[in-house]
Amino acid sequence: MNNLILLLVVCFLFSFHCFKTDNVEKEENIPPEKIIEILGLEPLDDECGGYYRETYRSSNLADIEKERSCATLIYHLLIGKEFAKWHRITSDEIFIYNSGSSQFVLLLYPDGTWKEYVLGPNIVQGETPQVIVPAGTWMAEVLTDRSPDSWGLVGVMVCPGFDPADYTGAQKSLPVIEKYPDALHRIKELGLDY
Repeated sequence: MNNLILLLVVCFLFSFHCFKTDNVEKEENIPPEKIIEILGLEPLDDECGGYYRETYRSSNLADIEKERSCATLIYHLLIGKEFAKWHRITSDEIFIYNSGSSQFVLLLYPDGTWKEYVLGPNIVQGETPQVIVPAGTWMAEVLTDRSPDSWGLVGVMVCPGFDPADYTGAQKSLPVIEKYPDALHRIKELGLDY
């Protein structure tokens, strides 16, 4: 009887393992086009880069006069060598790792300091699953794996909610990068210098 129970447990565990690995497509094997299709993502403008879809907009208002939502949330997907170009907004942003490649996130703070994060799942190796971007901070992001079929999916929550009027992109004529000479080497190394 004990052998029968043991055999049933082993068969169950084996079948569960087979079901789990045979019926779930490995993340790294999913082409980015499939992620775009499944999640219903649309291209962001050339100024920001990548693909997105808003998944949440609070019906509560943070500012009655402007009818500003308390928070918004989007998916943001980068593919291969794409990168989110330098920009800033007037609200706080919270980047949350979802899936795929980790991402380098560079932040240029209003006080002239800067910091680099690796947004990803491997916290033991120094990656972080969340990055807080304070309002008014210049930021850019690029995948750690830049092979053509790589992709990285993050969630971006904006508080108070995102409004296009709050967005400022760093145009080539705007010398944002030169204001951060200590970060210039790393910016060029990551290809984030426009």
